[in-house]
Amino acid sequence: MTVEIATAVVDAMLRLGRDVILDMMIYSPEVLDRLCKIAQGYGAQIDEIILCAPKEVVISRAHKRGWHGGLLSEEKVGYIWDRMEDVKKCRKHAHLVDTNDRSPEEIYTQVADLLK
Repeated sequence: MTVEIATAVVDAMLRLGRDVILDMMIYSPEVLDRLCKIAQGYGAQIDEIILCAPKEVVISRAHKRGWHGGLLSEEKVGYIWDRMEDVKKCRKHAHLVDTNDRSPEEIYTQVADLLK
């Protein structure tokens, strides 16, 4: 259902001439292609940016944030990380931003520079 909502929002915002930033983890190349096709239909500029870090760093960050009894687990984080590795291999045009050992300000600056 999340994908359907994201698709509808992207379509509606682009139809209104608005910029769209999807700040969500999408690890399905098919979903990414679907969203890109919508954007292309409106002639929108598409910038794919993947924030990445080593698997052990991502798992450690999740541990520090806490699991809070939700659906996320160490196994799920590992699964998602593996899927993102697959996405990185097939999205050759995507910008990879290494978040390991960097401040949020450094990461923000790099992402902002990519969008100029």
